[in-house]
Amino acid sequence: MDTYLLPQEISPADMTSIRSYAICGASGIGKTELAIEYAYSRRHQFGAVFWLHAGNAAQLMSDFCQIPGYLGLANAYSHPTLESRKKLAKAWLNNPKKSVDWGVNCRWLLIFDNADLNVIADYIPHGGNGSVLITSRNYAAKDCFFENGPGVDLSPFSKTGSG
Repeated sequence: MDTYLLPQEISPADMTSIRSYAICGASGIGKTELAIEYAYSRRHQFGAVFWLHAGNAAQLMSDFCQIPGYLGLANAYSHPTLESRKKLAKAWLNNPKKSVDWGVNCRWLLIFDNADLNVIADYIPHGGNGSVLITSRNYAAKDCFFENGPGVDLSPFSKTGSG
């Protein structure tokens, strides 16, 4: 996963290239646990990590609209509607600034957990300086949003391999 998600040296061409990876498999197979471990163990590689519960539209909207507040954006709470906060979050993801004072582009990791592909379509950034990790029961998640989007299909351990 590191090859596909970890930040590389930033060049102007990379600023519009989202890195992606999908973990697919049946319910209860360990997709979320793998994503949690990845995010935790690699958190220092990213300036910002966002975990989004993406199994239904209402929860995803709620989680996504909290991004501006987590970032401490000056105008985060002046946006009264969820739709306006969503636009603010997408704008930051497309042009992430760690700090106005620093003027440094911030690498981010956006995790869509338990993703319903129809629900997340409008939330996927198409530019910016970040990585998207998707967990989904839908095996098509690897191919849906990114032309270079690799991933893995998790399968249960066999009885001989699980002990």
